[in-house]
Amino acid sequence: DDNNKNSPNNMEAAEQAVKDVEHAMEQLHQYDSKRRRDRVAGAALARFHATSGIVKKEEDDTKWILHTPEEHDAEELQECIVQSSSSTASTPMIGKEQITSLVTTLMEHCHIYNWRQLANANATDIVNILNTIHHQDEEKDNNHHQGGGEKIMVSVKMVESWLDYAQSQSVEEVIVEICDGRLDAVETLRDQARSGTPKDLCHWRHIPEMLWEECGFHNPNPSSSSTPKTTRKEGTTTTDSSSSTLVEDTGEVSLDTLATWCQRAYQILEEQDEYEWLNWYTTSVGS
Repeated sequence: DDNNKNSPNNMEAAEQAVKDVEHAMEQLHQYDSKRRRDRVAGAALARFHATSGIVKKEEDDTKWILHTPEEHDAEELQECIVQSSSSTASTPMIGKEQITSLVTTLMEHCHIYNWRQLANANATDIVNILNTIHHQDEEKDNNHHQGGGEKIMVSVKMVESWLDYAQSQSVEEVIVEICDGRLDAVETLRDQARSGTPKDLCHWRHIPEMLWEECGFHNPNPSSSSTPKTTRKEGTTTTDSSSSTLVEDTGEVSLDTLATWCQRAYQILEEQDEYEWLNWYTTSVGS
């Protein structure tokens, strides 16, 4: 009866059921976020190790620059098109054959081979090339009296949504590369200081000691009066005979190392025009 429905026990059970569902949804969201971050981190590490001999010089870190990878990855480009198409109401759904055709054109005619390159691209330039190829294909089909399959004209707004997705994926790779592949340090920067992007890191350039304290980092050898050099070789970290400045996955990051990362972030934003879009990304509260 109604009295039983409104009894304290039933009300508590209902409240607990709602909490259980909310908890389950939260766990699912955290799992999806972690899985995506793990995948992005894996790609970032692979690219970091592939270019670690190029992107930095320990003797003079002012020469450090961020290189955009050139490897061909059609799956990344497909993901940018599919995910932006499904998440943007104003973007029309694109069929599988159309996606394949668009990716092929991006790679063959725009010379864009992965989402890092797509993130740096200009939407208008891409639209002009894709639609020019579209018209040329139409003319060929008409001259040969062929249907030629279903094609699609792209808009600037559509391509901008691809770029937005590519940039959201690339920003996590870039911060990992800035931090020498130190995933543990990147997570600490994001979780403890809400500084998980190059733009965030740049803000601490003049006060790295405050960021260092905020993150709870500690020197591998606090009693050491000098900072040893750290070098990387074949994906590993090696140090000189004094002590380690960079120790993998231990939370040990020297103040000098952190200051170097902040300076690198600043150099990218100020000196590498193709990465201007990094200025748009900051770590949100609760990330």
